[in-house]
Formats: sequence, C-alpha cells, structure tokens
Amino acid sequence: MIISITGHRPNGLPKEYGYNLNNEAWTKLKEYIEVTIEECYKYATPNEKLTLVTGMALGVDTVFWEVAAKLRKSNKNIKIEAAVPFVGQEKKWTHESQKQYKKMLSESDKVTTVSEGGFATYKMMVRNRYMINKSDIIIAVICKETGGTAQCVKYAKEHNKVVIEINPKNIL
Repeated sequence: MIISITGHRPNGLPKEYGYNLNNEAWTKLKEYIEVTIEECYKYATPNEKLTLVTGMALGVDTVFWEVAAKLRKSNKNIKIEAAVPFVGQEKKWTHESQKQYKKMLSESDKVTTVSEGGFATYKMMVRNRYMINKSDIIIAVICKETGGTAQCVKYAKEHNKVVIEINPKNIL
C-alpha cells in the first residue's frame, strides 16, 4: 500500500497554523493524519508494506513526514519516500527549515528527485503527479479550491485514486 500527502504550505492555511509546526493547530493535524494513516492501513493484507510518500515542502508535507517517522518506529513494514521536485528546493527557506529538511532526507528510506535542474514552478506539479501515479491513497489537507493542492486533488480524482480530504479549518 502506498499513501501520499498533498496539502498547503503554512501561508495557505488558516492563521492558527503558522510556521511553528509544534503549535496546537499543527499538533491536532498531526494526530488527525496519524489516525487517517492507521485507518487506511487496516485494509492492508497482513505484513503488507506501507510506503508513505511526501513531497517535502514546508507545512503539511513536513508534518506528514514527522508522523510517518513516528509510525515507522513501531512498524518495520513502514517506509518513507521523500519525493523531491528538484535539487535545491529548500535553498530559500530559513536555516532551521533547511536543517530539518536535510535531516528528513537523510532519514528517509528512499529519496526520489523527480525533475533535473533547479527551480521551475511546473516541477511542483510534476512531483505531485509522480506521487499520485504511484499511490493507492492520497490524503489531501485542503481548504482552498485553487492552487497546487487543488490541482493535485483534481488530477488524483481524474485518475480514479482514493482521495481522503481533510479540511484544516475543521480541526481547529
């Protein structure tokens, strides 16, 4: 079973989220994501591997990785794949976010760089499509009908993927 995440960056979420990924809002979202993953995994066959794929952006992708790492500690069948849109995605982030990003990459079971070369906006969608095409289930943390997350959800539905939508406004 393969589960991917899509979701907004902190500036696309309600203000209660912000960039402190350990505040109350993010903590509640992490708990919700963890329960969602566990519920999905109940449908796996015994000893089936579970790969959790994150696009490694700030915000939802980061907390998904944190939840995946927590779950992996207690289940050897869980693996984490970091789907990086291009090398250098983190270059304009804060020092602290870059440090966390590098740690996440080094602790992922697999790192896939989806597109060669540096930044280009379209590479985010290429990364999203890569994740959707390989996934059985997509968890979408979404509260807007426009932007990359909305495009990702639309693409997933067009390709008959199971999409579990979480509205972050409803968790507050």
